[in-house]
Amino acid sequence: MSASRSSGVRLLVAFGLAICSFIAGSVVSEHEVNDVHARTREISGEALPSIIDLASLRTDLFNASLLLEQTLDSPPAAQAPLRKELLAALARAHASEESYRKRVKRPGEQALADVLQAEIGDVEQAFDGALGAHSSEEGREELERRVRPALDHTEATAFDLLSLNSAGARVQSDGIEQARVRSKIAAYSLDAMSAIFTLMVAVLVVRTVRRDFESQAAQQRLISARAEELEAFAGRVAHDILNPLAAIGLTFDMLLRGLPPVDAAARGKASVARTRRVVDALLAFARAGARPEPGGRCEVQATLGGLLEDLGRAHSEARLRLEAEAGFLAACPSGVLNSIVGNLVGNGIKYADGTGRAPEVEVRARVRNGHVRIEVEDNGTGIPPEIASTLFQPFVRGHDVSKPGIGLGLATAKRLCEAHGGHIGFRSKLEVGTTFWVDLPEASPLEQFDSPEPADVHTH
Repeated sequence: MSASRSSGVRLLVAFGLAICSFIAGSVVSEHEVNDVHARTREISGEALPSIIDLASLRTDLFNASLLLEQTLDSPPAAQAPLRKELLAALARAHASEESYRKRVKRPGEQALADVLQAEIGDVEQAFDGALGAHSSEEGREELERRVRPALDHTEATAFDLLSLNSAGARVQSDGIEQARVRSKIAAYSLDAMSAIFTLMVAVLVVRTVRRDFESQAAQQRLISARAEELEAFAGRVAHDILNPLAAIGLTFDMLLRGLPPVDAAARGKASVARTRRVVDALLAFARAGARPEPGGRCEVQATLGGLLEDLGRAHSEARLRLEAEAGFLAACPSGVLNSIVGNLVGNGIKYADGTGRAPEVEVRARVRNGHVRIEVEDNGTGIPPEIASTLFQPFVRGHDVSKPGIGLGLATAKRLCEAHGGHIGFRSKLEVGTTFWVDLPEASPLEQFDSPEPADVHTH
């Protein structure tokens, strides 16, 4: 479940990054386009018209200067048309200056524009003075004294303004080129990121789909295996319950035929007891697969001490020993710990009968790396190698099938152990004995916990 959730989160993140890269590409491109448009408008709407107006002003003033010289050098009869052209050139220069002054915006440009306006006025007065002279000699003198200096000053100011606007146009042109380069780099980068994130999305989708297919296949295999196990389980249960029921039926037949009632009753009671053991084992195995309640804990030494005392009274021929320090807790209820260890101790007692030795079982408990390690060592017949790999499966029994039981004790212990976050295993040697080990999580101490009163362990 956690792997599926993690894959889903990675898929969402990759998909979100792909979308963000597309959006970022659009935003960056739009920003750069707006910057280019603004710079283009400044060039086409301000710098370029200003350059044209200033260039026209200089041209018209230069033409007016040439026309003034021609007028002064011409006879009186030919001066009228030249004066008319000269005044038209001055009017155009004045109009160009006014058109330019409407677009003045750059820092420092306004002061030069004011100077240019004043100088244009001086030029017009100088031309009026030269044209109003009484003779050609006085007109030429006025040309040299006033007109040419005024034209030179105006020319210099107009040139400065042209340079200022040209520089501004170059700055905007450079900005447009830089924006174009930035836009290209950003577009390539974001396109590459989008492709990478899209590829990641595709890979994650493929992995997710493949994992889903594998999960469905595994689930189908598990269902098939469970169905086979259930079929075998039902057959074994039917066999184990029908046998004592048949014996009970035979007992009733014996009673009906007049056989001694004591023998018949004893046979019937034994068959009922066997049926009860089968049913109890089935119930314990079924309950072992249930989800445990959170917060379960028990004091290990006290719980195991009470368990071994009860087992010692039930099996007086067995010698049971416990080695455990007091004070540490296992993260499971005492009933669960009793069931797990009780099954292991019971097996040790049961399979020691065929060795000719008195049953000896030693239970050791200690804390190791945050886990409670419990070992149950017996001196029984050991576990045959052919059943070692399937020992914890339901209905698996040792070679001595005459012993009571249906093969659910170890399977129940394994289920209970794993349901509470633990593990179980064993090591064995034929005709020497077996040691089962159980690892359960250690619980933090609390003032109250689920545990019986400590009891002394009797050694038999």
